[in-house]
Amino acid sequence: MGKQAIHWASVRRQFREDFRFATVVRFSIVSLVVLVGITGYRLAAGYLREGLIDGLMALGVALVLVHTLRTGETRRSGRLFACVAGTAAFASSAMFGVTGLFWGYVVLWINFMLATPRFALTLNLLLVAALGLQTELFAGPVYQVTYFITTGMIIAFAWMFTHQMAKYQAELEHLALNDPLTRSGNRRALRQAMNETAARNRPVSLLLLDIDHFKQLNDRHGHDLGDRLLLRFADLLRRHVRAVDDVFRFGGEEFIVLLHDLPPDAAEHAAERLHVATSGALEVDGAPVHYSAGLAHRGRSEHWNHWLRRADDAMYRAKQAGRNRLVIDRDETSARDAEDRDLQSSAEIVELQPLPEST
Repeated sequence: MGKQAIHWASVRRQFREDFRFATVVRFSIVSLVVLVGITGYRLAAGYLREGLIDGLMALGVALVLVHTLRTGETRRSGRLFACVAGTAAFASSAMFGVTGLFWGYVVLWINFMLATPRFALTLNLLLVAALGLQTELFAGPVYQVTYFITTGMIIAFAWMFTHQMAKYQAELEHLALNDPLTRSGNRRALRQAMNETAARNRPVSLLLLDIDHFKQLNDRHGHDLGDRLLLRFADLLRRHVRAVDDVFRFGGEEFIVLLHDLPPDAAEHAAERLHVATSGALEVDGAPVHYSAGLAHRGRSEHWNHWLRRADDAMYRAKQAGRNRLVIDRDETSARDAEDRDLQSSAEIVELQPLPEST
């Protein structure tokens, strides 16, 4: 499950923003409290075998909880929790007979809440078949048939409910993570992507772009033209970056491109090619629209806030140097080390001219 420490600030933020993460954590904590209580009661009452099994189930839930808090990953955590819960329901029926079946009804619903619908459906059908075919658990065929009917209804209703909830959640997440004007990721999506890149510990570079003289264009031609220009500019960026790269609207006329899995030299070449291909490619009243940009490579263990500030500083240097330029900040030290350094000494101004209009 990994040896990384739990970052409680990230946990609290994800708990507020990620419904599935919060659900997995809540269910894990409640289940852990219940199982620990039952384990203590049975051990105190002398039921050593049953207490040991409950203790193992509590340990499984605890491991799922720790994995979720460490990684922030919910898909695998939900499946692990569903497997632990299913195993616990089966073991409870094996130990206590028909009274153990009551726990199975709770597990059938929980599995749909935590795991993906297809995985939950498969696991629930296996659990119902494993329990329902044990004739010794039922007083007669009528009770056995009733069990299959009631569990089937629970599975059907839970499937329909979670399927509809997943649809609504996907729509809400799309609205929450995308800028409605440019169809690019918004600041929330940017922060999420930055956290994910930090967790992956793979090379990534941040390109911050700002359209030159946009306010004058907006004032002269109106907000409708400004909005159309922003939309066309976002589409232009998406057409010229790789599928693995991300485009975000940072605010106003500022955009951010995350260049993933490229070493610094390759990321710089990619940023230069993007600037040459797109700065000046759009026109307003026959005049090309240019932009200034700053590029910063993420340093090892560098906080994303400092990384973003370096790119922002580089972009403003491009503005001060005459606009329609790219400034590359090659400082890759950590945020702690960089606070004591002059970041300006590591910035390099690269002036690029747009491609001829014929291209």
